[in-house]
Amino acid sequence: MLCKSSNGLYILAVLLSSFITGQCDSVIRADLHKDVLLPCQVTYSGEFTLEYLVITWQRSENDAVVHSFFHGGDQPRHQEEEFRERTQLFPEEFHKGNASLLLKDVRETDAGSYSCHYILHDRDAYTPQQVALRVQRQCDSVIRADLHKDVLLPCQVTYSGEFTLEYLVITWQRSENDAVVHSFFHGGDQPRHQEEEFRERTQLFPEEFHKGNASLLLKDVRETDAGNYSCHYILHDRDAYTPQQVELRVLKEKTYSSDEKPKTFRFSASFTISVALSVTATAILVMRKNLKRPLVEDEEALLTSPTLYGSIELYRNKVRSTEVIGWKSARSGGEGHDVYLRRRFRTSGKKLPNWMEKEEQQECSDQEKLLERREFAFEEKEITVQSEDLFTNKTKELISKRMLITGFDGIGKSCFSKSLLKQWASGQENLCYKCIIYLTFSELNTMKGPLSVRSLLEKKCPELSAVLNVLLNTDKVLIILDGLDEFNHELRISSQTGAVCDIDTPLDISALISKVISKELLPDTRVLITSGLGSERKIGEHFTSTFILEAFTEDQVQEYCEKFISGDDRSKHVSEFISNYKLSSLLSVPLLSSVLCHMFKKGPCPQSEGALATRSRMMYSLLQVSLKVTLAETGHTNHKCCPSLETKASEVPESIQSSVHQLCEMSYDNLIHGTREINKDIAIHCSHTECLFKHLAEFFFTVDKSGDTFEYRHNSIRDMFAALYCVGEIQEEAELQTVLNAWVFGEITESSSPHLNGITTYHWKRFQSFIPLFLGLLPYANKGLLSEAPSLSKDRKEFLKSWFQAWIDKKPVKIKFFVFLHSLFELHDGDVTEHVSGHTQEVNLFNIPLNSLDISALSYCFANSKLLVIDLRFCELSDASLQQLENFICTCKEVK
Repeated sequence: MLCKSSNGLYILAVLLSSFITGQCDSVIRADLHKDVLLPCQVTYSGEFTLEYLVITWQRSENDAVVHSFFHGGDQPRHQEEEFRERTQLFPEEFHKGNASLLLKDVRETDAGSYSCHYILHDRDAYTPQQVALRVQRQCDSVIRADLHKDVLLPCQVTYSGEFTLEYLVITWQRSENDAVVHSFFHGGDQPRHQEEEFRERTQLFPEEFHKGNASLLLKDVRETDAGNYSCHYILHDRDAYTPQQVELRVLKEKTYSSDEKPKTFRFSASFTISVALSVTATAILVMRKNLKRPLVEDEEALLTSPTLYGSIELYRNKVRSTEVIGWKSARSGGEGHDVYLRRRFRTSGKKLPNWMEKEEQQECSDQEKLLERREFAFEEKEITVQSEDLFTNKTKELISKRMLITGFDGIGKSCFSKSLLKQWASGQENLCYKCIIYLTFSELNTMKGPLSVRSLLEKKCPELSAVLNVLLNTDKVLIILDGLDEFNHELRISSQTGAVCDIDTPLDISALISKVISKELLPDTRVLITSGLGSERKIGEHFTSTFILEAFTEDQVQEYCEKFISGDDRSKHVSEFISNYKLSSLLSVPLLSSVLCHMFKKGPCPQSEGALATRSRMMYSLLQVSLKVTLAETGHTNHKCCPSLETKASEVPESIQSSVHQLCEMSYDNLIHGTREINKDIAIHCSHTECLFKHLAEFFFTVDKSGDTFEYRHNSIRDMFAALYCVGEIQEEAELQTVLNAWVFGEITESSSPHLNGITTYHWKRFQSFIPLFLGLLPYANKGLLSEAPSLSKDRKEFLKSWFQAWIDKKPVKIKFFVFLHSLFELHDGDVTEHVSGHTQEVNLFNIPLNSLDISALSYCFANSKLLVIDLRFCELSDASLQQLENFICTCKEVK
């Protein structure tokens, strides 16, 4: 409570100077029409001179000047009109670094963020301090009622847009203890959530809801009914209105004069009695409720309270009605390419071993790693989880506050996360969570400026705005952050405790995510992050549970492909095709299984030798099939939109070539900036391009409801189109070497290629998938879109031999070695491979789990090499894998 005298305010300012530090933002709450002190304290060294002191308080949102002080005095002429004569500094405290501001007669419009700028002399400019002001409303109305009579508690809001009863939530509560007086959602009253003392004594008027009238009739008023009531009104997922406060005063029986006698309220079906309300609430986008009691121990009861339950149900309805991007199920056409298959996760159930956090294997001895690995491997061996059981009541013991799902590109991490969200939205009861919030790091990349956890979640799910304080303090909510590999910013996770912050503290997005991972933010909330293999080495110590999503087995590949095209005559040829072309290893990646199935459904698959030998060729082949189907459908006689096309039927119209080129160019730009959306306007609008993008949307993209924006179904698709763009643009070997050295080694020179604009050394992690795809598509340079896989020119081969040899001479380890390995495999040129493998002397794969695609790449790249040393310890090799690597192992002098 603020003192009213200036002397009292002075004392309060002095006390604040002892407790406030300039390193931590503050959240200040004030009552409407009261005074409030906004703290600002700095520590300076040197002599204090009032003449050279500048203090400026501003609104952070628009830089409006709240108070200005310089030249030894206040400068009201620089002040915004709304703050005139309502602000005060304390000059007697300036020499102590205290620049706290008194804001008088607080208004609703004062709510928001403020920044304090303190400059002393021309040499000392201190970091601006941020203060968030929350304005608390007092009771809007004071209603008097006689004992044992009925009374109407008013609540009126003004809203815009369509009224839908299905999405309306109204909750009346006692402000003192949050006891539920009346609850309405799902189109009807919910008496089971109502406190016993109010049962059969309350009534709303549904016929008035469309007018924004949520007034409550309270019958047979009792003495215990006296107190404050709050009315919460939520409409759709976009409109949550400021809670309205009503104070009820109960009058004991007395004698009235004839003109004082209270009137009796009568209500007809049409509700003809008009209600005079003292305040009409202003509609706003968020509704926040400050808790006036501690969280109850029974979180199940808390999460089924009407306000929480109603908000969660609104959010669930939105998720249920919103299409989540994913792969079509082979069985039912639903979301998720692997939902119907029993996928396996492996988990340590504890923090990863310390040595896994280190980038270089040489940083700890093999003996240390062996000892620790034995314990880790033993636990891993005991804990294998089926995908449908994870995060259900069957696997409660594996769930922790921070969890990581990892796996290689295309394995299905995002698909699993989205299917988990869909399961929750559909009401699956055995999940461990009452609410799941899904965010992608691509979304986070678009966030600008300082951001708090509250503002981030309110943007994503505004229907939960009113209940975030409660929801985030339970362990029944799961926040999924999908695709850490795509994050544009470097994580800054420190083991030292920094400034105290909460969900209202504005931070840059990198600091916000770093603090969430380290549990400085949301310490009691369950958070699940997905990321590619290798991320666990850098951030694994912060995750109690790490789950590794395994690849398709050969049986699952067959099952998936057969079910995907079930009912089609071609389905019986799937097994034979996969066997003849030895595709099982490649198709262990669910993404590539989906690629093959789409090719089967759209037309004949490429039959030439090596046409589907690698990931890049398989994905590019699907693009070619889409082009061929487009040309077959549009033809050349009935569609004259491209008059230049009066030649061979196999040629691609110029409009399609141009649109594909623009698509590829934008994909490269999206790769650099970590985004996933493409505007459909890039296409030249004609019958050919309309048909093409219709076919591309069947696999490569999803289209938003407006039909104007595409989004890649998977980051690998973006990387493939980006690689295709660079292959066509980068022709000269000098530029090729420049961009490869920049992408792979981080060597960005002053004379860099224009195709390196915006790229820094930090982009390496996002280019790990792109680099192999680029090298895989390199032979297609200067070739037509429908060309079969061509051979490299002699000069280009010689260049690549030299460049790959320089790469292996740098002795890449761990993830960098695998990028090297798969780049050489994707290139798939026998001459280059033979040369490079002949210059490779050692391959260290100690404790790196190898999947089927890794085994194929090793077998191809080093089949005829003469390695001196190969370390395959703890690589989890099956008998079939060892047999596949037989030549590779037998030619090596030393095998560990």
